[in-house]
Amino acid sequence: MVSGTAFTISTPAQSYVFERQDLTDWRKRYLRELHVYRQRGYRVVYLDETWVFAGMSQRYDWVDMDVLNNPYKAQENGLTLGPKTPVGRGKRAIVVHCIADDGLIDGAEFIFASNSTDADGDYHREMNAEKFENYIRKIAPLLKNGSDKPAVLVIDNAPCHSRYEEKIPTKSMTGRKMRAWLRKNNIPFLEKLTKKELFNTVVTPLKKADYNRRAVERIALEHGVIILRLPPYHCDLNPIELVWGWIKRQLRDELRSDDKLVAVMAATKFALKN
Repeated sequence: MVSGTAFTISTPAQSYVFERQDLTDWRKRYLRELHVYRQRGYRVVYLDETWVFAGMSQRYDWVDMDVLNNPYKAQENGLTLGPKTPVGRGKRAIVVHCIADDGLIDGAEFIFASNSTDADGDYHREMNAEKFENYIRKIAPLLKNGSDKPAVLVIDNAPCHSRYEEKIPTKSMTGRKMRAWLRKNNIPFLEKLTKKELFNTVVTPLKKADYNRRAVERIALEHGVIILRLPPYHCDLNPIELVWGWIKRQLRDELRSDDKLVAVMAATKFALKN
């Protein structure tokens, strides 16, 4: 059929990038749920973590090329290139906060010194599930802002946000534990079934979303707060990222390369308050 036309069959040289279907489905579901909550008048609050470090200063500066090209002559004249930018990032502090449409939530900031100086900057290793869940207990009463309607807290899927208190049984679970779990959740089954039959006919059809329970969701609901999770790789849908960018620009403008972590943390608190 293509004979006599300008088309031919060939292997295209260029690559194509496709979005994963599960991510597009998650994004659609997230946006639909967010729209419903806003229509109901629920207060939507966004939460995120970032980090700051000792010696935070400008990455770039003006350089006198005469000094750079003639260092010995410059030294004789008492000139230098100025303070050096640190080779690496020093001690770090983790910063957690929440923002709503009327600004940062008063009293929701949480800043603590990290024990790590890993170059990859993975602050989630420091903000573990226990710390995060305690943080949720502290801020949950602040999120509704006196409203009788629930608040919605938008978070990502970091491991520290996702500790399961209970999960659907897996194949590796013993038959005894599997039966105990089914009884606890009032799910009927025949006692004579083998473990394999029990898993295939009773456990497998269950919806994970109905039985896999995370600690954060439970803690939030106890205070009238609904957890809404961002799709993976969608930090651009969290407006607090704009705040982090502004805060870090402020810190780089104001701090020196020899400032200690205590000074950086104090400057961060001041910037968040103002």
